[in-house]
Amino acid sequence: MSDDNSESRIAELEEKVGVMAEQMAEKDRQMAEKDRQMAEKDRQMAKLADLYAAALKQIQDLTAELQEAKGIISAAVARSIGAKPDKKTGSTRRRAKGKGKGKGKPSDHKRTGLARPERIDAEETADPHTCGNCGSSDLSECVSTYTKVVREAAKTELKHIKVTVKRRRCRNCKKTVSGRTPLALPNSRYGINFMIMMVILRLHDMSDLRICNIVMMMYSARITESAINRMVCRMARELGPLYEKIKEEVRNSPAINGDETIWRVDGTNYWLWVAVARYAVIYEVHRHRNSKVPKKMLGKDYPGCVTSDSWAAWNVIGSEHQKCHLHYARDIKDTLGYKNPGDDYKRHARTLRAILWDSHVDGAVPGGAEALAAKKRLDRRIASLIGRLEKDRDCKHCNRMRKRLMREGDHLFAFLETDGVEYHNNRAERAIRPCVILRKNSNGSRSKKGADAIATLMSIKQTCKARGDDLGTILREGL
Repeated sequence: MSDDNSESRIAELEEKVGVMAEQMAEKDRQMAEKDRQMAEKDRQMAKLADLYAAALKQIQDLTAELQEAKGIISAAVARSIGAKPDKKTGSTRRRAKGKGKGKGKPSDHKRTGLARPERIDAEETADPHTCGNCGSSDLSECVSTYTKVVREAAKTELKHIKVTVKRRRCRNCKKTVSGRTPLALPNSRYGINFMIMMVILRLHDMSDLRICNIVMMMYSARITESAINRMVCRMARELGPLYEKIKEEVRNSPAINGDETIWRVDGTNYWLWVAVARYAVIYEVHRHRNSKVPKKMLGKDYPGCVTSDSWAAWNVIGSEHQKCHLHYARDIKDTLGYKNPGDDYKRHARTLRAILWDSHVDGAVPGGAEALAAKKRLDRRIASLIGRLEKDRDCKHCNRMRKRLMREGDHLFAFLETDGVEYHNNRAERAIRPCVILRKNSNGSRSKKGADAIATLMSIKQTCKARGDDLGTILREGL
């Protein structure tokens, strides 16, 4: 009896295994069908991309033919009416009636004159005594008058102010206390306004030698380069608390953009790092270009989103990351232009550029339903592209693209999830540019102390620019 039960149990199990095998086979067929459909869609996308490129080239050719035809027609019209061709464009046009010589259609540009100032500092009268044509002094009484406001710079001169500093003894602690003047910092022989002017000139791309020449021309006074460097370092030291406030604001911001560039310190290559929030910018100069620097700048537990290029040092901080799409497009352009890749890479490059271009959804609210749905579709397309690149691993350019997408594929569309994040890193690039110009004009710094001073003051300057504040007023208030 037990043998019959065992045989029936075995039969039931064999029947269930058969059913499960059929179900697994059906699922495998469904997955194969889905893969075939995805491959068909990819082929259609590639075909559409080729058609789009051909149509674009045809449009460009037709545009060129249209311009050439316009030139021929314009020349024929010019010969028939005797018009002269335009020197800049080569085209011809008849002058409009009622217009002066050389004037055509009036411009739509709104012209605005210089606003008349509300405050008048002085008044003068201009009265002619001789005729400018014949030189006669026989002039009539005043016929008419008109007024104009002239903006004239006041005479520039350095004032030497003698300050008598009184010292008193404290009856409580028995120490000597010296008086302080608001005209200058303690132990400084230059006034605050003069120091602020020197620092502003230094931060606006001027070398120390050029500033010395400007001071000589404007004030007929001699100042040395070392004196300017001491002013810069002193101002940076006095404004240290303001710099720390800016750094704290950047650390508390929900999203930042990061970048780095070379900065010369006494002939040695250092690195100038920048972290840009919406209304705050901080710079720091370090000897190395490793991941320890972002941790030191923003802290190990920075919770926001970090937008950067593909430099891996920025990956150690932040809960989210966004990689710059423009750097991807630039890399593809350089590879196609200078490295002579094969047809496989060209096809995959067109697909990647199409994916990145389609991710810029107009009107989609970051974190909204439309943006999140678009992100899911784009992630699937990136995964499919990685699968196709896997088949072309023999091509070194395709293999390089595959490895890069495997590293950064999850960090390409964070801007669709988080508000305030952009798909490019232009904000950090624009913040780096003034420092690059300053480095080219001054060839960097002579010491690490001077480089840190420039980083502190440039942070204050760029933060004022982002907020729309006046740099001179902020420096004066900070002192």
